[in-house]
Formats: sequence, structure tokens, C-alpha cells
Amino acid sequence: MSIASDSTLDYIFVGLQNGEVMAYDMDGQKPAQLRIPCLCRDFNPRANMVPVVSVNIHPRDIGTMLIAYADGVAVYSFKQNKAVTFLQYQLPSGAPGGFSDPSLAKGTRCPKVVQATWHPSGMFILTGHDDGSLVIWDPKTGSIVQAMTLHATNVNKPEATPKASGFTAEKLALKAPLTRVAWCCKKNPDDTALVVAGGLPTDGLEKGLTFIELGPTPTYQTSTWQALSDHFENPKGRHLLRIPTNTDIVDFCLIPRSSPHHAGCCDPVAVIAILSSGELAILSIPSGYPISVTNQLHPSLAFICPFVSKISLASIGRIKWLSMTEKRSRGPALVRGGAGSTQSLMRFEDRHILQTAHVDGTVRMWDVGRGDKIENEEMLQVDVARASSRVGPVCVTDMSLSSSTGEFSVGLDTGEVLIFRWGRNQNFSREVSVSHGIEAHGLMNIAASADPDLKEGLLPLTMLSRTGSAVTAIRTSDIGFVAVGHQNGSFSVVDLRGPALIYEAQLAQFTDSSKRTSIRRNSKNQDHTTEEWPTVIEFAVMSLEGEVLPNPQGTFSIQLAGSTLLNDKIIAISPLDADTGRPATASQSAVSALRDGNRINGVVVAVTVTGVRVFKPALAKGASKAWNDFFCDAAALVSNFDNATALVALFGDGYARTYSVPALKELAAIKVSNLLDVRRFPEAIIAPTGEIFGWSGPSEIIVLNPWGAGQDKSVK
Repeated sequence: MSIASDSTLDYIFVGLQNGEVMAYDMDGQKPAQLRIPCLCRDFNPRANMVPVVSVNIHPRDIGTMLIAYADGVAVYSFKQNKAVTFLQYQLPSGAPGGFSDPSLAKGTRCPKVVQATWHPSGMFILTGHDDGSLVIWDPKTGSIVQAMTLHATNVNKPEATPKASGFTAEKLALKAPLTRVAWCCKKNPDDTALVVAGGLPTDGLEKGLTFIELGPTPTYQTSTWQALSDHFENPKGRHLLRIPTNTDIVDFCLIPRSSPHHAGCCDPVAVIAILSSGELAILSIPSGYPISVTNQLHPSLAFICPFVSKISLASIGRIKWLSMTEKRSRGPALVRGGAGSTQSLMRFEDRHILQTAHVDGTVRMWDVGRGDKIENEEMLQVDVARASSRVGPVCVTDMSLSSSTGEFSVGLDTGEVLIFRWGRNQNFSREVSVSHGIEAHGLMNIAASADPDLKEGLLPLTMLSRTGSAVTAIRTSDIGFVAVGHQNGSFSVVDLRGPALIYEAQLAQFTDSSKRTSIRRNSKNQDHTTEEWPTVIEFAVMSLEGEVLPNPQGTFSIQLAGSTLLNDKIIAISPLDADTGRPATASQSAVSALRDGNRINGVVVAVTVTGVRVFKPALAKGASKAWNDFFCDAAALVSNFDNATALVALFGDGYARTYSVPALKELAAIKVSNLLDVRRFPEAIIAPTGEIFGWSGPSEIIVLNPWGAGQDKSVK
């Protein structure tokens, strides 16, 4: 099925599989009476049901339409109610066509049409064929002006093909099929260029869109036939808009600078390419420079520009988030206009900021909202690959954004931990040589790695280099500390006031080796020592059993107060004020209240894959509950609109369950496997207000709200 539309019409034209073209009334939202029969039978009576390949409206005559079938192309006139011209590409014996192998040039043949389009002025027609041929026609006479490929011209002639300027030598190789061709122009519709997807050798090291700059078209009325042919035979230039080599282009869409006419191909500023991997690539025209999707397209499209490898969530105060608007140099907006629906403000003051790490080493953040009014729609971007000076692939294993300070930390699979802080870039619009500073206090200064296009935003601050072991857990507190856990069992704490590394230890030092069964285990042989590493880290303010004295020097120090052993992998830790039922996380207000002697009677809710336990740290025992029939994949302590606290968890049987705290009684259960991918439950996130952010596919997240009135238990 193919579709054609025009900004001046209230109708769209749809080409069907049976060869017919129907019109659809967009204003009345119903099919129109107009229907064009299959015109392919007029020049090929033996044709049965031939599908429509493409449909195009004449750029200067709304009453003329170009309808392409696999066997040929018809120019249809609404005024005459018939096809006025038929075009069929026929190669004589000996003509190479799109194949570079001479053995395939035997006998007369008719390559199939894959697409047809108009010259921006409507003076010529371009057809693309399955053998890689690009044929330019004169619609008035039905004659071929020029037949070429991406590397040769005059391919419709049996004699030897001369090499044309602007083309590289043809080589004997299998070529990728043509998938799409666009004939674009500058503000002057006669100054044109071709954008071609496909047609390149499959054994080539480079892939992408081919941009052929043709230049100003000669005047048809005063030019000779040879002059017109020479114009297309000798283009002004040829560029390759490169894409990753491990994928192919399925389709693309040109983004015009201002005018919607000429089928959206007038003065394009960029092109959006759909890749066979399912991702999107945005490239500038004609340079082919990659364009970041940040604040250019809807955030949902950022999930495939490129794919997301890791997500995280932070609840930031409304006032703080409104102030976090980055200033970045960027080109013209790709999408403008539109009107949003009227929505109310959310009841909670905190905003849900989703962080997505992509496979190209970038991290993007934005307010996901919950069907409410989003006051700050801007997206933030952090270039982790540039900050770490990594040339190869960058894999983010964990990340954490502070709710009050806006400090952001990222952990990599190679062991590095990068910390970013909001500020102004001293090297804005100025490219400087990137060289990491001398390591001091266990950290490395990476301030010089800031993106020169970023004037104000999250800038690289420091890096903890512990190469060789992946980061398994990371937490950025609201009081100026970052805690990091590595797969080799190390645990580190960074004080951002320096910054300085103030603590470093191994988990083996925390517990007795004969009883080490907590955190995380990895044992291939029972005779060897069990390896453990942190999986969850949380900062809290609460009173412990015993007495912990402050540092007499007034500096910050860390000491072990005790440990509690659980029986399996810990997936969630939630500190709770036992007197008020509110979270006992380490906030700035809670730390300030310690000066006045305030003490928090806190407990810890620790959830593992096989159970949950509520206890007072570090040595006291408390209530517990085992998951007897299913494993728990994700859990969090949440509060509803009435500030009631409950435990929400996702389980391997496809259900989301809610439990009371501290009694741990099941309150409700609802099936969500019909909406979410159960295999990706461990990657799901449960917000402090109860919303579940879960994956429904490789590049789509669904937000579920567990709270309701109880009348209907189905998820909508």
C-alpha cells in the first residue's frame, strides 16, 4: 500500500494491492467516491492483480497523478479521466542496466519498478528499478532522457558505458536493492538533487544514503535533447550520508526547511532514516552530519535514536526541575507547530524524571508526566562517551540522579564512574584538547571533556577510575555523596564537596566468610570462595542500635556499624520512619535536623527475590515474608495520595502485588503480563508514588498506575 497527500488538499490517495487507487476524505473521515481502476491492464492486458508501488501528485498540476506499478508507470489525468502516458523500462540485449555482471545482460528484459517520483517542477519523471537503475523520463514524449546507476550512466545502451564525471568506476559486485528515491530541490525548484536509499555494493565498508547533486536544470523549451541528457549524466557532486555499517536503510523522510510542497522535498534541512535494526538516524543535508534528537523530536522517538540500554527514574521537586533548562547550540527545529490538550497540574509536587542511557554513550532526561500538564518539556543530554574519552562502545550499567542537588553519576561496564554537576561551560563554542587531569584524592578531573555545544547544563566534574570490573550499583545522595559498588566486590564512597574519595572497602570485610550469603553470589565451584558484589545502595538518616560518635576533626568519615545477612539477591532497600510511616531517606532537611537533636526511629524494608524482611538496623530482627510460589523481580516502597505506605512488587508469574507495611499482608494483585514483558520485569522501575514503568517491547515503556477505587480491577 502506498499513500500520497498534498498540503492543499483535504484528501489522501491510497494505492491498493489490487491495483486500484482510492481517495479518502480526511475532513469527513470517510472514503470518498473517487476510485481509479487498475491502469496497468491498459498497457499490459495479461496483467491480473498488480499492486500499486507508489502514488505521487504532480507538483504543479493537482489534476495529474503518477501511478507506479511493478510493470510500468502511468500518468493519470483527472480532467480526461484516463491515463495519458505509459512508461515501461525495457532493456535490449547487451545493455547492462543496473547489473555490473555482463553475463546478466543477455536478452531483452524489463526490470521491475520499485518507485516513481516527479521532478520538483514536474518536467521529468524518475523511476527506480529492482536492478538498481535510475531512469529519467520525458513525460511528454515518453522517452528516456538518461538511465543510470549510482556508479554509471547510459546503462540502457548495449554499447560500452562511458564513465561520467562525478561517478566512481563501476565494479563487479552484488548491489543492495533500491528501497526509496526522493527528488528534492532548493528554494529554486529547478536546482535539484537525488537522495537514494540502496543501490550500493553489498561488500562495501560504508553504508548510507547517496546524495547526488544535479544542480540547476536546463530550460526544457530552449535546451537540446543532448543538453538535457548531459545534465543528468554529469552531476555536480555525490555524497554519502553514512549510517552504522551493521544495518541498512528501510525508508527515509526528508524534513523541509519551511515549505511543505514538492512532496515534502523542498529545501530539506535533514533526513530521518529508518534502519533495519528498528532505530532512527537523523542526518543533516547535504553534509550527512548526525543530528541529536534531543529537543528536536518527541521524547518517545528518543528510545530508538539509538536504542535504550538502561533506564532510571528520579523524583525531583517542581521548582528544581523548572530551573534545569540546558542551553545548547542547535540547528533549526525539525518540528514546529501543533497544540497540546489542556491538562491539570499533578497532585504531587515532585516530577518524575526518566533517564535513558543509549548504546551510543548518551544519556537523556525528561519529565515523563502522568497525563498532567508538563511545565518544562525540555530534554537534558549528557555525553558519557565524550566525558570518558572513550573511542569504542560505551555501555552504561547504572546511573543515579540526585533529587535535590541535580548531581548525576553514571557507572560503566568497564568500571569507570563519571559524575556530572550543573554549571556553565567555560569552553562553550570552543574546542579544546581533551586531556584528563591528574588523579587527586582517588579521582580524576574531567572538566575539560565538556561538550563545546553546551553552554549551561550537566557538565562533567570528576571520574572514579576502577577499570576491569563493571559497576553494579550506584547511588547519588541528596547530601553530597556518591556510593558505588563494583562486580569485584568493592564498595566506594565519594564526597562531592572536594570532590574526594573518602571510603573504599571490600564486601568480604563486612561479613564473616563462613556465613557470607547476602548481597549477590557468583560461584562456579562450591569449593571456591563465594564472590559477592553490591546490587542496591541507599542513603538514610536513622538511629542505630548502639552509639556512633562523630569525627572529632569535623570531617566526614565512614565506619561499619554492623551487617545483616539475607538469603538471596537483594533487589530493593527502603528506609522507613517507624513512627510516621514516611521514608527515612537522607534528605537535606533530615540531616539539618540532626543539629537540633532530632532522632529518627527507622527501620529498613529489604526485598530479595525470595522474600521481604522489615528490621531495625543493624542487628535487630523483625517481620519477614517469603515468596513461596514465585520470584520477585522488582519492588519499591510507595505512598499513595493519602500518604499511606505500601510495598508494590512485580513477580515472575506476571502479577503486580501490593503489601501492607509492616504487617506484609497482601492487599491486592493484578495481572500485568498482558501489558508488560515479563522477561524484562527486572528492568522495571516502581516510582515512589506507585507508578510502574515497565517494558512492553524492545523500545517501548508503559506506565501503569496501581491506585484505584476498587470498582474495576482491569488495567486500562
